[in-house]
Amino acid sequence: MTIFQITLIGVVQGSVVLKFECSQETFDKTTILELKKKIIAEHLRHSGLDPESICLIFGSIQLEDMKTFSDYGIRNGSVVRLVRRMPSGGGDPDAVIHTAPGL
Repeated sequence: MTIFQITLIGVVQGSVVLKFECSQETFDKTTILELKKKIIAEHLRHSGLDPESICLIFGSIQLEDMKTFSDYGIRNGSVVRLVRRMPSGGGDPDAVIHTAPGL
C-alpha cells in the first residue's frame, strides 16, 4: 500500500490534503464521484452539500462523476479545485458555477 495525496483548494479552510492509502491501480480507478463523497465525509459533512451540489476542476477541465483519476491524468500530488454549483432557476443547472465560500 502507498499513500497518495491530492491537494484540494476552495474549501472553507483554504486548502486541504486528501490522503488515499491504496495501490496505484486502485488510486487510478478512483472515480470523481468517490472523490466528492470523500471530500464531503472528511471536510464538508456539516455543510449540507451533496455530491451533486459540488463541482471539481482539474486544470481547466470540469470533472465528470463517472470518470476516473486515470481518465484525467490525476496523480499523486495533483491539485483539484472545488466549486459549488448554484441552481440557475432554469435551463442547464451546470451553466452557473460559483466558487465555494472561502475563495
